[in-house]
Amino acid sequence: MTVYLLSITPPLAHARHYVGWCEDGREDDRLARHIAGRGARILEAAVAAGCKIARVHLWHGATRTFERRLKRRRDTAKWCPCCNQRKRPMPRWGGAS
Repeated sequence: MTVYLLSITPPLAHARHYVGWCEDGREDDRLARHIAGRGARILEAAVAAGCKIARVHLWHGATRTFERRLKRRRDTAKWCPCCNQRKRPMPRWGGAS
């Protein structure tokens, strides 16, 4: 499984990022589905509003538990390379985040 971080530009209301998952090797297909409006509802609304969606990071071999942990953190802007120019360590899926 692969966990991915997407950036939404410009932000849609409160939404600037999206964390999701897909099967390994299907990252491009999943991003295309999101952009086509056949994925998460927030991304569907962002695309309809004219926002750009960009994949900014992938965690290959991660788990669904890791994806949920990232979503609960609510701090993606701190480690998104598009939003934060300071170098911050990316959360690790194999250990502490």
